[in-house]
Amino acid sequence: MESTKQKYTLLLAIEDENSVFIFKSILEDDYGYSIKIIDSYEGVYNEYKHKKYDIVILTSLGLYPKYILEYIVKLKMFDPGIKLMVLSNRDDEDFIESLANAGIYKIYQLPIEFDDLHSGIQTLLHTPPIKK
Repeated sequence: MESTKQKYTLLLAIEDENSVFIFKSILEDDYGYSIKIIDSYEGVYNEYKHKKYDIVILTSLGLYPKYILEYIVKLKMFDPGIKLMVLSNRDDEDFIESLANAGIYKIYQLPIEFDDLHSGIQTLLHTPPIKK
């Protein structure tokens, strides 16, 4: 697996303990990212207000996807240039459309292959922010 040359920082919302271990070990050890995982969307919002991260990833892993949009709006109000990703097992058209309208350029469906996630992270790192 390809490691990133620069140590990019990722902030993830994951509550499920097994997923925390898997994401942390693969994203840090295999791909070389510096990551912080917080177990709530509110916690991610509060952390981001105090420290900037290259990308914030909101997931439905142990968390309720219906609240993702609320925190996207809060995060974007705080920092319109924030780079956000969403990993969710929810795939209904209204949900996906509401995320797109909020400025999420791509929604990743769970489960996800980590090579695909890494590729998406790299693409987002090199994409100008969507300010909506």
